[in-house]
Amino acid sequence: MDLFTEDDLRDLVSIHYPNCVSIYMPSFRTGSETQQNPVRFKNLIAETEKRLTSQGMRGVEAAALLSPARRILKNGSFWQHQAEGLSAFIAPGILKIFRLPTTFHQTVIIGPHFHLKPLLPLLTGNTRFYLLDLNIKNVRFFTGARFMFSRINSEKIPLSLEETLQFDIQEGQQQFASKPQMQAGNQTTVFGYGRQTDKEKVNILNFFHRVNDAISDLLKNSNAPLVLAGVENLHPIYKKANTYPYLIEDGLKIDVHHLTDEQIHASVWPILENFFSRRKNKDTAFYKRLNGEHSHLAANDLKTIVAGSIHGRINTLFVTNGQSRLWGKFIESNEEIEVHNGEMPGDEDLLDKAAINTMLRGGIVYIVDPEDMPDKTPAAAILRY
Repeated sequence: MDLFTEDDLRDLVSIHYPNCVSIYMPSFRTGSETQQNPVRFKNLIAETEKRLTSQGMRGVEAAALLSPARRILKNGSFWQHQAEGLSAFIAPGILKIFRLPTTFHQTVIIGPHFHLKPLLPLLTGNTRFYLLDLNIKNVRFFTGARFMFSRINSEKIPLSLEETLQFDIQEGQQQFASKPQMQAGNQTTVFGYGRQTDKEKVNILNFFHRVNDAISDLLKNSNAPLVLAGVENLHPIYKKANTYPYLIEDGLKIDVHHLTDEQIHASVWPILENFFSRRKNKDTAFYKRLNGEHSHLAANDLKTIVAGSIHGRINTLFVTNGQSRLWGKFIESNEEIEVHNGEMPGDEDLLDKAAINTMLRGGIVYIVDPEDMPDKTPAAAILRY
């Protein structure tokens, strides 16, 4: 299985070519049905070649464009390791293939940009999150989504209490270089890692202030939730230091230091799933209220939504799922749109364009089934202004 990250999305969005090929197909992971995977991919490549030539590309050019994809058919190891779905993106000199933990409807799309909306549920605002491991001996920072989880390594984040606050372990004293100390003789309390004094709690609080400064700087352009992980008594201390506005109340109140990344992800996801469900319901209700009040902050016309996504006006966007497409063109010079009944040369999926631009500009994107849309239109948005 491969990871599809926001960096991958940005790379694909940056590619422009008259015949960008996007291929999606379901795949089988185990059993005799896995033999269908390369056969299905081969047939989709053949379909792509036929469509390219029917649109005016010379046969030799179409064959050359698809040659790298055809070579994948001979890679037995590649086809032995599949996930629930496969996506492939082809342009001159470019072949990117992802085996992903979500199924796709089989389709081939050719246009001036890659068709990316089916991938957005893997990393859009409705599943993206961050996790901070509060282990004072080794602070760790992670990013995750429904189907991915990985560590973020940053020199900005202090690694340990001892290193950052210059503890003198041998003499049994703890001193700060720049933070105020509490008076000696405080009562002893049970905290985190054994019995610790109130003065030690202040040391930890000051350490968490420095951790928070780093986290807040790293996430200054993010609105994704942050989850704390660690022994229970560390959580309220960090919350006193926290200034990141999207720290969620619920946390993973266990020591995760000895868990694998997969185990941490499995442990924290139920907390995030509940959070994201509540947030989606809240955003849906908020849109309906704004729309009922005829507020200018609720938009359901495609022109406003596509233009707003490009200019960063959209805070929250609802679009129908990957099976629904609105073919057309957005003319940026005068911000007009053309919507066509079917795909025409040079068209792009306008829902795809709105969703991607919203996400890349810090908005939240919900890709939902038509019956779950907050309006009767294929797109609906809550605007920032």
